[in-house]
Amino acid sequence: MNSSVRCLHLSLLAVLLAVTALPLTAEADTACSARIGGATINEAYRRGNAARFVEIRILNPSISASDYTDWTLTICAPGGCLTRGLDHSAMDDSDYPWIILPRDGIPDADILNFGPGTGNQMEIRLDDADGRAIDYFSLGGYSGPLTSECAFVYDTTMEETNSNLVARVPDGTGDWTSAGPGESGGDPTPGGSNDDEPPTFPGYDHIRLTHPGTGLSCAASDITVQACADPDCSALYPDEVTVEFTSPDGNWGANPVTFQGSTTVPLQFTGATDDSVTITLDAAAVAPAAFNATRCFGGGTETCQMQIFPAGLALDTPDQTAGRPSDPITVAAVRRDDETQACVPAFSDVTREVQFWFDYLDPGPDDRPASLPVEVDGTEIGTSETGATVLPLSFDGNGVATIELRYADAGLMELNTLYLGSEATEDEGLVMPGSDSFVSLPAGFCIEPEQTCATADADCGNTLTAGADFDLGITAVVWQSDGDADFCSGNAPTPNFTLNDIALTHELVAPSEGEPGALALERYDHPRNPDASGSVDLQQRISEVGVFRIAIDPDASPNYHGATLPAAQSPFTGRFIPADFNVLVLEDGSLAPSCAEQNAYAYMGEPLAWEQRPELQITALSAQGSTTRNYTEGGFNKLTAADLPWIAATADAGAENALEEPFPVEMVLDIGSLTVTSPGVQRYRFAASDSTTFVKTVDSLVAPFQPELLVELPELIDGDGVEASALPLDLEPETAFPVRYGRLRLQNAHGSELLPLILPLRAEYYDGTGFLLHADDSCWDYDTATVTLDPELTAVIPVSSTLDGGLPPAGEELQLEAPGAGTVGETRVTLPGPRWLQHDDTGDGELDDPGAVATFGIYEAERRHIHRRERF
Repeated sequence: MNSSVRCLHLSLLAVLLAVTALPLTAEADTACSARIGGATINEAYRRGNAARFVEIRILNPSISASDYTDWTLTICAPGGCLTRGLDHSAMDDSDYPWIILPRDGIPDADILNFGPGTGNQMEIRLDDADGRAIDYFSLGGYSGPLTSECAFVYDTTMEETNSNLVARVPDGTGDWTSAGPGESGGDPTPGGSNDDEPPTFPGYDHIRLTHPGTGLSCAASDITVQACADPDCSALYPDEVTVEFTSPDGNWGANPVTFQGSTTVPLQFTGATDDSVTITLDAAAVAPAAFNATRCFGGGTETCQMQIFPAGLALDTPDQTAGRPSDPITVAAVRRDDETQACVPAFSDVTREVQFWFDYLDPGPDDRPASLPVEVDGTEIGTSETGATVLPLSFDGNGVATIELRYADAGLMELNTLYLGSEATEDEGLVMPGSDSFVSLPAGFCIEPEQTCATADADCGNTLTAGADFDLGITAVVWQSDGDADFCSGNAPTPNFTLNDIALTHELVAPSEGEPGALALERYDHPRNPDASGSVDLQQRISEVGVFRIAIDPDASPNYHGATLPAAQSPFTGRFIPADFNVLVLEDGSLAPSCAEQNAYAYMGEPLAWEQRPELQITALSAQGSTTRNYTEGGFNKLTAADLPWIAATADAGAENALEEPFPVEMVLDIGSLTVTSPGVQRYRFAASDSTTFVKTVDSLVAPFQPELLVELPELIDGDGVEASALPLDLEPETAFPVRYGRLRLQNAHGSELLPLILPLRAEYYDGTGFLLHADDSCWDYDTATVTLDPELTAVIPVSSTLDGGLPPAGEELQLEAPGAGTVGETRVTLPGPRWLQHDDTGDGELDDPGAVATFGIYEAERRHIHRRERF
């Protein structure tokens, strides 16, 4: 703060209560009330002659019955006007903030000239006690005697309507709408909300001037100017206002002044003589106007009077850090030079006994959760002039002494001094008071997330959920030591700190290349708590995965009594993890047939591979349903391919075997692959090594069927325990071909031992009644070198080929060498084949390799016939 001096005789230090009120005026139009926006016309209703009312909505909570009882409501239509004072006996304010003029106060229903019908015109105006317009409404383009050109806050006009009810939605703060005949709805709501949305008061309550109570004619005093949003000035109006100082005239450092919230303006009144002079401060809010008169506070008392003295003690008290001993603060004994009017030393190289006390300015002495003392030079000083503490001050040759100040709380304070001359110091009768206000700021803020991490990495085990509420505690604290980096350890709170609309920011610490996401609560109000904890508990959300810091942004926050808040940040937050996974089937997949040379098919018992591997898209989600893009960055991805525990099909969903049981399936699913496709999004693809086999046994002898397979994913849980909520899900791999029971048939043959012998070979399938040539099999590769002979009467001519239409190609049959002359007999020929071409030829319940008998040197004998005759 700049120097200000309080020079006041003991007899004049009584509390001054006089307040000078400034009449409320508008900038250009004297017919416009300063109450515009503080109250509105909310509803008008008429249903024939049976029911009618007009409703007013009070928006400014500081407007009470003592204010509005002198207001008037006027309703005009082409047929005339009706005026009612709000103190009229018919007015009903029992449901304040709604004030209703009911039917009894509107004897002529036609004055409410709207619907049903056409040509409906009317206007309504609400005026203050001086006849200046607070609000206005016109229906059907009517421009009668009440027309006003004021800049009203909300919509004032409405087209002609065929209705029963016209109303502002939401209550008193939006556009006019209608309801009733010709419209939907139409129920009136006198004394109740139109849409359950509370209106917001758009203006501010008053201008406040805070002064030191006394000043010097040779030096300027700082006057704090605030635009207070409420009567207690617990919140400041956030928009720009312009204030003009009207008293004392011509002594202000800037006049008018434009500011937001709060500012400080120097005031130096030079008209003081050798005696003190009392001046009265006053100011007017020029644009926009305040709803109430200017208020002044000096020395903790509401007063606009300030005493100016020619001599006193000038204090230069800068902003303080709560709990920290101040740097040396100067106390200068000065007087006005009669010639130059400047301040010159009043003492030189003397020690004097000076009285010290302090005042709580904001918060004041009442309703404080704690009232901590102020220390000067290590001594607690009094809280009033009558309880002042006397301390010796050594003034140097320039009349300047220094003190050390300490206050272990936050707030706006005033330090008061008083020197009284005495006979012993040869200055009996000399009275030199002085005062200066100072701001005591918190040293910092302890910002405590619900969970924290010691290091900012993906291994931190303390987790929070992205997009979900978590507890965030913020405590304003006192100084403990210079360079203190941890305000959550050992720092006492500042119980009286309070400020609204403090800006919060966040910083992504890890992953370093990730997205910062969004902070749900970007501003918060920090109230005083009755428990003197100095803290506030918030519900906060961060939309992304990672480790963060949360900070207070002083540059985006309001000033604290004109001083900038200290910067503060939290420790590393807990590691944020997703809330859920969205699992989307990109591809159900399809099985490849055994053979597709002609009509595609698969054999029972033959392992089938994927033709198209199934694929899933897995997206990590916040609790709000947004993609957490950071999940796939660095080591924050805690999902592995093994975290998808697929349940493979064990039976076909539609087919049965010969025992009328679900047809068994053997599906082997290996762990697939998981790859990142975009931030926060991964693709799971089944393994190429997977196989599916329709199990073949002797009980598999059924007609061909179209497969129906289901593969289930019952759950998906990553390494942090984050579970996909929409599971289980089923995949239905496509099988666009039949599954057939097949066999390889080898037929008996006989011939000369002098010639090679061909054994007929063919692939067959069961059609439900019998076996048919499998003409679609042009895929099975055979090698006659695998054939076994028992006994080895001959040898197999080696052939390696592929079936063509279920048969060996010409010239590539299964052929045995001629055993030679004299070598006759038979041999068992067995062709080892895969399981899918085996069949129970022997009826022993086991699948057999195809086999036949080859006979050499035996010819078919003559068929002999036995004739029988029956004699009767």
